[in-house]
Amino acid sequence: MPQARIRLRGDLSELVALETFIGGLGFLPGSERARCLLVATETFDNIARYGSLSPRARVLVSVRVVGGHVEFRFRYPTDTFSELLSAVHTTKPRYDREARRYRGLGLRMCSNLSSSIAFRRGLFKALITIIL
Repeated sequence: MPQARIRLRGDLSELVALETFIGGLGFLPGSERARCLLVATETFDNIARYGSLSPRARVLVSVRVVGGHVEFRFRYPTDTFSELLSAVHTTKPRYDREARRYRGLGLRMCSNLSSSIAFRRGLFKALITIIL
């Protein structure tokens, strides 16, 4: 079963490393890589922005093909997992007048591009599993 993983700092500057990692996943067809890129970067962006990660925190991103489906996992330490779950279930796309842009579209996009997204809180780490 093809698989790969990368460990990233929980910082938005790591988006470039994540994009490079996904671009190098030769075991995925180009169309699947494009979907992975959209879903993974949006998920990582939300983790980095809203995960309240310490500067030393690391986000482990793993990807594998299971039964013909691509599975992404994000494992990271956080104290704000309940807020993430609340946002996932209550955030609706809306226009933010102050920022002059739409908000909440990323979560909707991830949901539409995935067949399932599961959120689980472990003893020390949060886990987000996305199946395309």
